[in-house]
Amino acid sequence: MAGLAGGIFFIGYLFLQVPGGKIAVHGSGKKFIGWSLVAWAVISVLTGLITNQYQLLVLRFLLGVAEGGMLPVVLTMISNWFPDAERGRANAIVIMFVPIAGIITAPLSGWIITVLDWRWLFIIEGLLSAVVLLLWTYAVYDRPQEARWISDAEKNYLVETLAAEQRAIAGTEVKNASLGAVLSDKTMWQLIALNFFYQTGIYGYTLWLPTILKELTHSSMGQVGVLAILPYVGAIAGMFLFSSLSDRTGKRKLFVCLPLIGFALCMFLSVALKSQIWLAYAALVGCGFFLQSAAACSGPFRHGCSAPKWPAARAGSSTPSAILAVSAAPMRWAS
Repeated sequence: MAGLAGGIFFIGYLFLQVPGGKIAVHGSGKKFIGWSLVAWAVISVLTGLITNQYQLLVLRFLLGVAEGGMLPVVLTMISNWFPDAERGRANAIVIMFVPIAGIITAPLSGWIITVLDWRWLFIIEGLLSAVVLLLWTYAVYDRPQEARWISDAEKNYLVETLAAEQRAIAGTEVKNASLGAVLSDKTMWQLIALNFFYQTGIYGYTLWLPTILKELTHSSMGQVGVLAILPYVGAIAGMFLFSSLSDRTGKRKLFVCLPLIGFALCMFLSVALKSQIWLAYAALVGCGFFLQSAAACSGPFRHGCSAPKWPAARAGSSTPSAILAVSAAPMRWAS
């Protein structure tokens, strides 16, 4: 049931991926995420009130729908704020907040479950999203020209630089390819395979890390929450390092591949060394170091692979493969 509940979340996650991105381009990403946060909070609180497994599955699916459009919207908003030379680090900083959240919520969740129970975990963390909603509403703007908290000099620099990049893109020929041409495109299938296997690892690791740590160390849930902090600290360090090197050298492909290899090696070592508890734990921390680094560098890398040839087809092709991977990953890791 745990694997199914984890997997069905990502099936719901698929539905607002493309609409969310379009809304961010043509409408207001800020409003979209604001309403998504409201829905997320309500569904999370309701999850704490369920009485059977069928209600759990329905609410997990709806939670995926509510959350699904958030990342495409945020990444689109980044492109409205940051020039290309700074975009890799900007993506990394945004994605870095995933492990930062883990550092905070891992011990907090362990404490709530120990002192109260799992129902209060969903209720309390759902209510906490109201705080995020307030910060989002008053601090975030869709575009630099709308923001009140940056100087006119910064605003003019961003508007002019981003406009110049758009003019350069507008002068590049973009081909409308047939379905057959898209399906026969080698690069598209490479991106699909890359995203499928990467997302299988990343979400399987993230969702099952508490269980792995509990079985490895035979610790309580409160202690597991503390042990889970270090992998997330490693993730922050890894994203900062690899995204900086990616921007500095322009070698996007290299700094997507290196974290993937490192993650696979550390995952293998965590299994091979499971009889040595703390060596296996060190390998799991190493997994955390490489965990999100490829994602931080892959946005600019995919952009480079996609332009100028049918960018929408290539860029969009990775999303279904990722959703298929992450919906299956929890069940495969559970088996």
